Amino acid sequence: VSPRQASRVLPASKSWLNVATGTPLSAVTQERVLPLAYRTATNLTLRTATSEPKAGSAGALVVGHGAVVDADAGATVRLLASGNLLDFEGSIVAHGGSVDLTLTDNASLTGMSLAGALGSQGTLWLGADSLIDVSGTTVLTPTTNGLRQGKVLGGGAVNIATTHNGTGVSSLIVQQQGSTIDLRGASDTLVVSATTGTGTKLLPTALASEGGSLTIAASR
Repeated sequence: VSPRQASRVLPASKSWLNVATGTPLSAVTQERVLPLAYRTATNLTLRTATSEPKAGSAGALVVGHGAVVDADAGATVRLLASGNLLDFEGSIVAHGGSVDLTLTDNASLTGMSLAGALGSQGTLWLGADSLIDVSGTTVLTPTTNGLRQGKVLGGGAVNIATTHNGTGVSSLIVQQQGSTIDLRGASDTLVVSATTGTGTKLLPTALASEGGSLTIAASR
């Protein structure tokens, strides 16, 4: 999945100046995905919900091995499960953005045996090959002078949390060995405006950004 904002762009020929009133916009414009510097990042939320307060697969959210969410830099991707399982085995890439994985376990433990209660324990699972990448990156601004201009984004934020609406059993967060969360900052050399003794000039400048943040919270 690669969510991208699409725009409708008027042609440079200005042929649209002579069209009749009431002409559909689609007839005089072209649909395009603009360069990253000129488009707004598209956010994505995958959510499951259940009104059944019981253990079982109701409300479980599973992102399988090989599934990829390739979001724009700065985007927010949220996986929200209301059940007893959020199983993440795939990849999310949102450079400099935000990724939230939240499991709200609605299992009711009323009348359950101890074994049944332990079996209903909510689990947020990060598989061995899973990847969450919010590392920093460079977003270049298209120029007509051939200069590398733009900005260097810092690492984003990853929030992983479980809550339990039942009683007596805590939810779990399990990250298997090999699972990767990438929060690194970025560095690049870009041409920026700088004040010198002889005035303001455009100079190649080494830029670096900060790393991101990781929050993990398992509650009962």
